[in-house]
Amino acid sequence: MSDVPQRNPAVYRLLPSLSDYETLRLDGADQSRLMPWQRSGDEADRPTGLRAEWMDDSAPRSEFPSGSPGAPVLSRRLAGEFGDELLSAGSLVPVEIRDGKGDDYVLYLVDQVVDCLDLRRSSKPKRNGEIKKPVYRPEALPTLLPAFRLPQFPRAVQWNGWATTWRRDGAGAWVQGDAPVEVQFTLWSRNVEDERPRADTYIEELNDAATAELPTVVSQLTSGVLGSRLQESDRDRAGGEDFVDHRSWTTADKVVLAGVKHDGTDAPVQLVVVLREDAAAPDDADDGDDDWW
Repeated sequence: MSDVPQRNPAVYRLLPSLSDYETLRLDGADQSRLMPWQRSGDEADRPTGLRAEWMDDSAPRSEFPSGSPGAPVLSRRLAGEFGDELLSAGSLVPVEIRDGKGDDYVLYLVDQVVDCLDLRRSSKPKRNGEIKKPVYRPEALPTLLPAFRLPQFPRAVQWNGWATTWRRDGAGAWVQGDAPVEVQFTLWSRNVEDERPRADTYIEELNDAATAELPTVVSQLTSGVLGSRLQESDRDRAGGEDFVDHRSWTTADKVVLAGVKHDGTDAPVQLVVVLREDAAAPDDADDGDDDWW
């Protein structure tokens, strides 16, 4: 996360990173016991832990290894980086991982249930309760919370956009959302006002320093597991933003962009990776009554 998160009104669902990291299979019985608490909020039903096992022991451990929308699991280290911000919306309970000696993970129980859905403009819930096209009332969104749940679908955790912009090694997550999705990962940042007393004399130096790091980021993106899926874009994919330098690709209906930007004299110079919807891509078709567990 950035040191001062931006509380912009954007809501996402988080999924494990599309990379060569290991993910967890959560115990089905424990997940079933989680649902009564999610529906009622009764303390008597509140879980005190969760069991799980790794899908494959051969890959590195992900720090956000669960794709279950109602049972977000984080490494203890990642949860610690959030600090008290996570606890403003819920609590953490231990995850017991089979044959996971030394693995320290926690389940994030999100207590905050907020009625902020625009029922008239949102799509009708599917049979499993999922709302495929949610539309939120901006004035009702709890933007200061990292996450919350909806009374209409309490089984799923909704993440506010600022809480998905992580600046920690190994803490990657993929984002799924039904509004136009955009999430930014800041890899390098220098605050102009903290560097020297006169910004206009050295901003170019900061731009050059960030640009020098860009080829390394591009190499990591294109040589990794995701590299074979990236198609270099032959048109401007900057989305109206002014980048000092950037490279962009498409993958499925998403745009992946790595670039250097400086949004104003008082803004930091940043090297970022951005994931956003491809404006030219058609909307996804309804994929039926998917099992969210």
